[in-house]
Amino acid sequence: TAIKKDLDIKESANKKNQTLFLYGGKGGEGTVFISTDSKLAIKIYNKNNTDNQKEKKLKSMVDANINVQGICWPIQYFTLQNRIGYIMRAAQGKDLHLLLRKKTLEQYDHIDRAFLTKISIDILDKIIFLHKNNILIGDINLMNIWVDTEKGESYFIDTDSFQFEKYACPVGSITFTPPELQGKNFSTLLRKKDHEYFSIATLLFMIFHGGKAPYSYLGGTDPAKNIRDKNFPYPFGSDFHY
Repeated sequence: TAIKKDLDIKESANKKNQTLFLYGGKGGEGTVFISTDSKLAIKIYNKNNTDNQKEKKLKSMVDANINVQGICWPIQYFTLQNRIGYIMRAAQGKDLHLLLRKKTLEQYDHIDRAFLTKISIDILDKIIFLHKNNILIGDINLMNIWVDTEKGESYFIDTDSFQFEKYACPVGSITFTPPELQGKNFSTLLRKKDHEYFSIATLLFMIFHGGKAPYSYLGGTDPAKNIRDKNFPYPFGSDFHY
């Protein structure tokens, strides 16, 4: 496998049955590479992101053998020059953070209310499957969900951060965090499904409102305080708040 030079990994001398992975991007946790056929991806953690807990979690996730189209679950674990990493199925399309912008949406004639409904149902079906298997996404956000705009299918990425068995999801986004969890330390907190329902409702709101967050509005304070105060500014009948 050929890997980007900054990882100091030389190309394998064995060319037989070789899959070529190209540099896909670098984040806070590690580096991602995508296979040339776009079917597989690998994530290699940075050196400072390798620990026994993460290693045990990845091995448990691989053993769980979650095999669902669109859920980019770890399918193989490996170590490489004192770093840990895993292989997963690659996501297709673009993330919701990029898609749910007025200028981007206007580029697609077929993205209408019916299309967004189809995507929402596809996302919810995947979440229902995860919940039935006692798996929570935890860090629901627009960048962790990709959409194939041609096929109308969703993909969940960064699944290694999912809350799985005894392993918590260590991260979270303010916009998608319910009032009772604002300001909490997620690295030691096991979320409940009720917590995730707030995140799901927020996600659906943003899908149908061009990426607009439900608790961000003109004249309001910061989103975290608006959420803690349950100050929802969109009226339903005569109820303007809460």
